[in-house]
Amino acid sequence: MEAYTMIINTRADYDAAPREEQERFLRLLAAGSKQWKWQGGEWQLVNDTSAAHRFGFSDEKLPKLPEPKKPDYNPDERAREALAAEIRYRRNSLLEATDYAVQPDSPHDTPEMREYRQALRDVPQQKEFPHKVDWPVK
Repeated sequence: MEAYTMIINTRADYDAAPREEQERFLRLLAAGSKQWKWQGGEWQLVNDTSAAHRFGFSDEKLPKLPEPKKPDYNPDERAREALAAEIRYRRNSLLEATDYAVQPDSPHDTPEMREYRQALRDVPQQKEFPHKVDWPVK
């Protein structure tokens, strides 16, 4: 016998489904009701049974499942790291665009160009990096 999964969109679909499908559907609803959400700088376990209520199920009808594993990362820190990586990429591109100026015997190797390039290298050390960057002017 071939296994299949029914699509249950309404309570009538649920009521018409075989018992195994009904149980599977209730497990899916229960699994989706408890989720970790990043709120106020920390992970909060949120219980949202609104999907089950739309099908007319009470919270007691849902099977008791183990609590989902709490995430072990900080989304704010990941966003900061991604922003910092984008800024470093831009900074590196600006440095590469002026590499010609620091080649031996380059007429563009001036104190101003060396200061500009040093200011680019110092961008990650700025006080509000990466949220606020004061880009040096060439």
